[in-house]
Amino acid sequence: MARNWRGGGGEIDLVAVSDMTVAFVEVKARANRARAVDPVGARQRRHIERAARAFLQMTPTLAAHEARLDLVTVTQGRFGRPRVRHRPGAWGEPA
Repeated sequence: MARNWRGGGGEIDLVAVSDMTVAFVEVKARANRARAVDPVGARQRRHIERAARAFLQMTPTLAAHEARLDLVTVTQGRFGRPRVRHRPGAWGEPA
């Protein structure tokens, strides 16, 4: 639905809808897996949560959908290929 959406004092990298779920996705690229362990700090999480709430308020057609905060990390995998890991519901709820 959206990329790099700004509002509510934060930014959301991706907003995606599937069936009755709307996913607010933070994407982080890191040089190695060790740095990708906890790439989103508490302050950034709060900003994303506020932005997600603002998005939901501005999009009443999503009122019946379940909301989820996801994390996608991209690191260097074998043979230099990117390794993408999707963590649905990585933290909290955009209440």
